Amino acid sequence: MEYSIKEKDLFFEGKIIQSFITKITHLLVFSDLAIVILDYYSYNQDNENVFGVNNEGEIIWQIEGYPHVYEHSPFVDISQNADKLVTAFNWDGSRIIINPMTGRIVEGPIEGR
Repeated sequence: MEYSIKEKDLFFEGKIIQSFITKITHLLVFSDLAIVILDYYSYNQDNENVFGVNNEGEIIWQIEGYPHVYEHSPFVDISQNADKLVTAFNWDGSRIIINPMTGRIVEGPIEGR
């Protein structure tokens, strides 16, 4: 199973399955779920710019909101950690650990300073 991105489109096995309102900057794949970050410069909806999408293109979850240091504090990076969870790094220097299948916060926010 192969996911890929091009601009604002998410592909699964070469077929567009989801088009977002702005460019996708990061893609992390867990089993049959793609986790994406939307461009933090142009995503102006809120600070929750991380989404979990299944291979049929359904948005399964959007990352939970929490109080941020700055009004505009979107997520800027994601990575898989040793426990098979996702670490999401925020513009304000904090990070959270989330369950990749639900998007729920399991730890944090953890201050990066």
